[in-house]
Amino acid sequence: MKRSLVLILLFVIALPAQAFAASMSAADVDQIYFEDYKSQVAAIKKELTKVKITNTNLCPDVATLTQVVKSSSTKYSTLVKNKASKQTLAGAKAQLNEFKKQLASAKKTCSLNIKEIKQGTNMQLKDIAKEKADIVKTIRDQYNGKGILTQAQFENRVKLSVSHINDQLDAILKSLAF
Repeated sequence: MKRSLVLILLFVIALPAQAFAASMSAADVDQIYFEDYKSQVAAIKKELTKVKITNTNLCPDVATLTQVVKSSSTKYSTLVKNKASKQTLAGAKAQLNEFKKQLASAKKTCSLNIKEIKQGTNMQLKDIAKEKADIVKTIRDQYNGKGILTQAQFENRVKLSVSHINDQLDAILKSLAF
């Protein structure tokens, strides 16, 4: 009787522990295979916040036109203070308005380009996240005994997938460095 109770307790305690020992969670997979993934995605998100109209590499026309509008505005203000003729003021005002229209057009074009860059980057990140989810599922299945790949195939696939994901993240970061 004592022996049977000990065996039952042993089966109740030992078998589930062994069954859970072989399983691998998604967090474990992330920790082992994708240790830099979250930091790389965070760096990309940080770079995306730096993509603005004021960036002279993205929008050189906006910076130059802003300076032109400022100088034209200063010139017009000076003419008003010096009480220039109506014809001179009208010409300066028309020129200022033309520069403002050009600046508004340049800002609109630039903001559309920035929007495309952000949407494209976000789509790339979503695709990478899907690819990562697929490889995490493959890894978990393999470790949990449900995989259909041989060990060599599994190692090769994981290595290629992880390096591909890291290369894609690096490429996105490089493309955002203006």
